[in-house]
Amino acid sequence: MKMQPFQTNTSEISQFDRCFEGYRIQNKVQEQGIRESVRLNGILEPLEVIEKDGKLVLLNGFKRIFAAQKLGIHILPWISIGSNEIEGVVNLIRQSNSKRLNILEEAKFLKSLTQENKKNYAEISCLLDKSVSWISMRIQLLKGLDTDIEAILFSGTFPVYAYMYILRPFIRMKGVSQREIRELVKLLSGRNLSVRQIEYLAEAWFRGPETVKEQLRAGQIKQVLKWIQKIAQQDTSQCTEQECRMLRMLEMILEYMKQSLVFCENEKLKSNSYRCQAHYLTNAILSKSSPYLERMKIYHDHLGQKAIDLSAASTRT
Repeated sequence: MKMQPFQTNTSEISQFDRCFEGYRIQNKVQEQGIRESVRLNGILEPLEVIEKDGKLVLLNGFKRIFAAQKLGIHILPWISIGSNEIEGVVNLIRQSNSKRLNILEEAKFLKSLTQENKKNYAEISCLLDKSVSWISMRIQLLKGLDTDIEAILFSGTFPVYAYMYILRPFIRMKGVSQREIRELVKLLSGRNLSVRQIEYLAEAWFRGPETVKEQLRAGQIKQVLKWIQKIAQQDTSQCTEQECRMLRMLEMILEYMKQSLVFCENEKLKSNSYRCQAHYLTNAILSKSSPYLERMKIYHDHLGQKAIDLSAASTRT
C-alpha cells in the first residue's frame, strides 16, 4: 500500500475527537518543547485524523492540540490519513521513522485492529507489509503486560525502554513475579530517574539483600542510589591485570546484550546475506546459552552479594 499525499484542512479545536488519546504515551518534556515551538511558530505540522461519519478522530498530534489549548489557539490544521479506523491505523504505523510510534503504541493500535476491527494477523501483515511475527510479538507484549504497569507507562512517568529492556528480563528469573515488577515500577515512577539509574536500582532490588527493598519502600531512593553508584564506580586500581580484563569482558557482555536486544527490532536488517549469517550465529548462541548462564549463576553465587549490601547505608550518610 503506497501512501498518498494528503490535503491540509483547518477546523475548530472542539471538532477533534480524542478517543485514541489513551493509545499514545505522554511525555511532559516533549509537551513543554512543543508548546514553546507552537508559541513561537504556530502549528507547522498538521494533525493527523480519521475523517469518519463527519467526525475528525485524532490519531496523531495530541501534544500539539494540548499546546494549542494552553495558548488559546482555536483553529488547527489537519490532514485525513483514512476514512476508517483500519485505513487510518495502517497509514499511521507505516509512516517514516521520524514519526515512528513507540513499540507499546504500535501494540495498542495493532490490538485495536484485531479486536475492534476483527482482523487476523495475516490480514494485518498484508496491510502493513510486516511479518506475522512482527505483529504477533507486539500484540503478545501488550497481552502479557500488567494493567497497572501499562497505565504507568502510558502516563509517561516511567520510561518504556527501562521497562522493556531492564525490568522485563527479570520476569524470566526464578522467583521474580509480576507483583514484584509492579511494586518496583510504582516505587520508581515519577522520580525523573535516568535509564541507567533505574538499571542500578533494579539490580539491587532483585539481586540484593532484603534491606535494599526495605529502604526503597521507605522512600530512601536517593540514598540507595548513591551507594549503588559508588559501588559501580569503584576504583579498580587494586585489581590485578587478569581481574581488570575479566571486569572489562563482563562490562562488554552486558553492553552488547542490551544493544542486541534493541537491534532485534530493526526491520532494516533484512538482506539475505545478513539473515544467513545471523541465523547461524544466533543458533550458536542459543546452543551455548544454557551452560553459559548456569556457569555464570555459579560464579555469581561464588562471588557473593556483599558488593551490593547496603544495610549500613543509612548509618553512613
